Amino acid sequence: MDHIADTASQKWALLIAVDRYADEVNDKRNLLGAVRDVEHTATFLRTALGMPSDHITLLKAANNPARHSEHLAALPTRAAVIAAFRDLATRSKPGDFAYIHYSGHGDRVPTIYPDLKEACPYDEVLCTLEEDIRDVEFGHLLDELADKGLVLCVVLDCCHAGGTMRLDHQAKIRCRSIASGSASMPGDNRQCRAGRHPRNATPRDTWFYRQRGCNIFAACQPHEAAQEWTADDGQVYGAMTYHLLQSLKSLQHATEPVTYRSVQEVLEANCKSKFKQQPVHLGDGSRILFSSMRASAFGLVNLVVSVVETQGASVTLNKGLASTILPGDRFRIYDPAQMSMGLLRVDAQAAAEAVAGAVTELRCRADLVNHNTETLQRVEIGWFAQLSSRVKAATVNFILPEPKQKRAHYTALQRLQQDCHLFAVSPVRLTVQINASDGGADLTAELDKTGAFRFWDWQGRPMVHVPALRSMASSFNTERAMFLLQHLCVYQLVESLKCPTSSYAVRYELEVLEDVVDESDPESLAAWRIRFKNMDSRVLYVTMLNLGPAYGVHQIFPDDGASSMAVEPGDEIPAFIIDMKVPPLLRTASSDPDFTMRDVIKVFVTTELANFSHYRMPDLRGLDEVDECATLLRSVTRHGRLLLSPPVRTCKIEDREIITPGKHVSSKG
Repeated sequence: MDHIADTASQKWALLIAVDRYADEVNDKRNLLGAVRDVEHTATFLRTALGMPSDHITLLKAANNPARHSEHLAALPTRAAVIAAFRDLATRSKPGDFAYIHYSGHGDRVPTIYPDLKEACPYDEVLCTLEEDIRDVEFGHLLDELADKGLVLCVVLDCCHAGGTMRLDHQAKIRCRSIASGSASMPGDNRQCRAGRHPRNATPRDTWFYRQRGCNIFAACQPHEAAQEWTADDGQVYGAMTYHLLQSLKSLQHATEPVTYRSVQEVLEANCKSKFKQQPVHLGDGSRILFSSMRASAFGLVNLVVSVVETQGASVTLNKGLASTILPGDRFRIYDPAQMSMGLLRVDAQAAAEAVAGAVTELRCRADLVNHNTETLQRVEIGWFAQLSSRVKAATVNFILPEPKQKRAHYTALQRLQQDCHLFAVSPVRLTVQINASDGGADLTAELDKTGAFRFWDWQGRPMVHVPALRSMASSFNTERAMFLLQHLCVYQLVESLKCPTSSYAVRYELEVLEDVVDESDPESLAAWRIRFKNMDSRVLYVTMLNLGPAYGVHQIFPDDGASSMAVEPGDEIPAFIIDMKVPPLLRTASSDPDFTMRDVIKVFVTTELANFSHYRMPDLRGLDEVDECATLLRSVTRHGRLLLSPPVRTCKIEDREIITPGKHVSSKG
């Protein structure tokens, strides 16, 4: 039995702040709260996340003369900031997470990159000591880290628009042009949007405000001014940094992983009623904060459950057969204090280990191993357990010609066999075979004449539209291959989930009905209305997943990631319609006149609250885009889910298949 890898990705921080721009303490160019911003941020990263102190780099220039003892190398000069970025790139590895924060003045100056900027005559700058860092330079520094494979969160608490806005009170503005009293760069309404969408506002595409390989929180939109804020403790902070930290602290005890989108929503709510500036978020809002994962991919490498009952030397966990837990699977048990933001702290230590014994549909009984009396007394309801090893492996059989003819293919696959233990993550671990003749493989891959592998599922059905995996030793990428195999096996695992034979009967009506296509949306090929009515005398809990033609698993009811929705006897769920669109992976194939897409709507009906969000996975998009996901297979992060409901005894699973051939669609029960 292989063990799940726990070589977790590391977390790093680079925090930059400038209060002192002039030697005179009361000089109006100086700020009051920038250094406090990064000091409080560093404290939060250490205490809430367990980030090691030697992984946090602080570059700061304090305004208080008593605090001018900083070593020159620790001052936020342009050279020191660039050197700190280079040092971070050297010390980190692909898949690591880095938090980058700048508090200080920003400005807008005439560009020195006219060929790059074209119609835009300005450079936006971070006002570091002695010399500015221009937007193009800063963007390249971020891109270098992202290109290496780091997952970045960037916080910029400064102005970049340099507008002529003045505030109604005397709070300092983090724009050098305004602070110095010099004329601001003239605004350009064609470049600066004055309006904003109420969620995830997107400012103009500049070298700071642009979609790149990271998530960015910026203090304000380009036409607004970033200001400082006097908090209830009488201390001055950057307005955005203060409220960002308050938002993070309010989410600290979440039992589900926190996404950037949820942070932005809380941050906007905290800021909207207090001042005019509105923080901006750019990037993938579905990513999990302080992690290298998207929420939709989290279940691929995680299965964390809750302790809902303790008895002697055993515990009851709130997952079971429906989550593919089998007798013999092993778990590590953790105190909830080890968790922050729905993730295990970097320094988390397991209190005990348990082995699954009796397993029902949505519960399992696990016996504590290597325990003592103190451990038995400590483990309580509400603690959580992370899957650490699987007793059963999924088998992938590669069919190749004779070795003498295709020696390079054998070399590549033998390397994949040897490296399997490095990628033994939940919910499946893999065993790779070559030319096995005994049958029974969960996934079969056969080399075709073009040198690419084609896949068949465990029932012998072809898995169409899978990205071409080529095995020549010179180009074969083990991590890419393992990610693809894991992804396909998990998809099959979810698709194969059936109603357990021990389930009690539940009565309901389920219909998937063809609806009118939205003619205003040219991408929509078909539309389906899903209807569910509870005909039972009990409250039923409903979750619906969509298994798409690009091998993604998406929760479509209730909201993505939420626990099942209660439906009272005689009630129907709110009617909703799903549009069938061609995913990016299939766009080339969709031009074929015989093109069809296959979707499966999988409905889980239980008699108690349940959660199936761990099955969610993103669509495949192509092997050239899976490097980022492949690195996650070496990085097992964790989260807890505290559902303190009684043991669930009823679970029914039902499928509806939808075939979309372009102009005509059909549904099968």
